[in-house]
Amino acid sequence: MENIKAVKEVLDNMDVLKQIEKRIFLYSIPDEVKPDSNITDILLEESESQPANYGDSEFKDYSESIDVSIFYAIKLPMKMTKLEILLQQCLMVNGFYIQKSNAHYFDPDTKQAIKTLTITRTQDLEQLL
Repeated sequence: MENIKAVKEVLDNMDVLKQIEKRIFLYSIPDEVKPDSNITDILLEESESQPANYGDSEFKDYSESIDVSIFYAIKLPMKMTKLEILLQQCLMVNGFYIQKSNAHYFDPDTKQAIKTLTITRTQDLEQLL
């Protein structure tokens, strides 16, 4: 849960994302929010969490994954690839590793391109407990 908030904070402070009109949602997009193809929406959702780095019959670390789904505005003021590279670099600098980068697909209703990244952060149990 703390990692989703940390990702949102990283995104809120990213210079390149400050240049575009966007909305960032945690866990789900509220029903009252209407799709708007002129705005880039970013949805952060927990993907999985699990023990990591086993030794002496116990685990030493805990790994949490987050899906970052980007619903691009139709008239994005930059190339999607540029935004994705800068986003991934920023997330890596902040301790999140890119586990998976899915292909783009298009929403049939809004015609927006959609991209989902799965990012992971593994932390020492002593940091978490």
